[in-house]
Amino acid sequence: MNREKYNKKHNYNKIDVYKLNDMDKYVNFLLKPIGEAIQTFIKTNVSDNEIIAQKDNLVKHPELMNLCLVEIFYELYKTSNNSLLSLPQFHTNNINMIINYYIKKVIINYEGFYLINLSDIERRCNDWKSYFPKIIPHYAIKANPDKRIVSLLQSFGINFDCASMEEIKIALKCGAEPSQIIYANPIKSIEYLLFAKEHGIDLMTFDSIEELYKIKKYYSTSRIILRIKTNDIHSVSKLSFKFGMEKQEIELAINECKKLNLNLVGVSFHVGSKTSDIDAFITAFDDARYVFDIAYSKDIKLSILDIGGGFTIETAQEYHQIINDKIDKLFFEDNRYKDITVIGEPGRFFVETSHTLVLNIIGKKSASESDTHIVKYYLNDGIYGSMNNIERESAIITILPVSNKKTPNVPSIFFGPTCDSYDTIANNVLFPLSDINEWVYITNMGAYTRAGACEFNGFPNSICYYYMDNIA
Repeated sequence: MNREKYNKKHNYNKIDVYKLNDMDKYVNFLLKPIGEAIQTFIKTNVSDNEIIAQKDNLVKHPELMNLCLVEIFYELYKTSNNSLLSLPQFHTNNINMIINYYIKKVIINYEGFYLINLSDIERRCNDWKSYFPKIIPHYAIKANPDKRIVSLLQSFGINFDCASMEEIKIALKCGAEPSQIIYANPIKSIEYLLFAKEHGIDLMTFDSIEELYKIKKYYSTSRIILRIKTNDIHSVSKLSFKFGMEKQEIELAINECKKLNLNLVGVSFHVGSKTSDIDAFITAFDDARYVFDIAYSKDIKLSILDIGGGFTIETAQEYHQIINDKIDKLFFEDNRYKDITVIGEPGRFFVETSHTLVLNIIGKKSASESDTHIVKYYLNDGIYGSMNNIERESAIITILPVSNKKTPNVPSIFFGPTCDSYDTIANNVLFPLSDINEWVYITNMGAYTRAGACEFNGFPNSICYYYMDNIA
């Protein structure tokens, strides 16, 4: 489905942010539900222009407004944004320019927020088809379960990798057919297994004999895929520590499938998230072919090869030809396996570069430690929120200033907002000298960030704003 059909399906209106009338239309539309609620709250008639004036005044002097009203205003604002049916469309991908537009025209306070470029996700869909034309992508919802994103991916023909009942619900509610979903969790609770059965999700993975017995008892008509262990030593997230069947167990598992009369249809593997080792893929393909050959020798003709996920845009660019050639050689060029279906489970590939996190400096301290003058900044999101990927994935983030004013770079420390010193975002980095209430931003924050955030210490997760661009 192309973008025009997607916009029409979802009643989205393109808004040219360079045209004053369109900008005002967008802001008025966004603020209208808030204005109506405030009218009821304070029992006065408020025009759209007065609402905009109130918003502008709030940005400049939020402390002037009654605390209770500020809280209500903010909650209503979040609600109105979540139900928004219009998206601004920028004629630029200059993120600094886009951030400034939101700060000046939309944002009503200093809370952190995400800018989510749906056009970037659209481009990733096209990239995947270009890099891996023979591999059917199943988006790993765990990377980012945002329903707008899932709906967008579904409209572009992307299938889904789900690991729980809730992820299956998200995929189904966003328009996916049961046949478009793989239940790719090798270990499933009985309740979740029965839920999948009730909703016709029959393709699923396993990696143990014990799981086979469970599947036999509760969903014997399912189509099952054997997940094998890989060498993921060079990946950031080493999934084979938890999942995957050892090579010496494979023949026993295939025999057990025959004995239990279960429908074994394929092999899956995952070389780990953000792997830098193409040899891990090569070895995994050889091991998968080994499983195919054993099954074939026992009169079981496997039909699905699942190569997992972990791709970044960089690794896909670098390794796609090697991966495609290896699949061709081992499978498509062998008459026994030439008709198989190859699928993948990319997550971060689709969403990582689509998100920019914009934060406010809510506090600042200057301190002399040893002979070095260090400035400590406190932001309104941190390790317990969006930047949980720093600890969990050893993510390297770069904090950038929104302002282009010229100030000297000084040694700086960035903390999150919580009352925990563990909430340290960046230590001893050079950063332009900045003031309280100035804005900073971090790019490439779309994968395994929001999905793992909590509200520890009562600090809310950052709000999301969606937009498109017309950059090819």
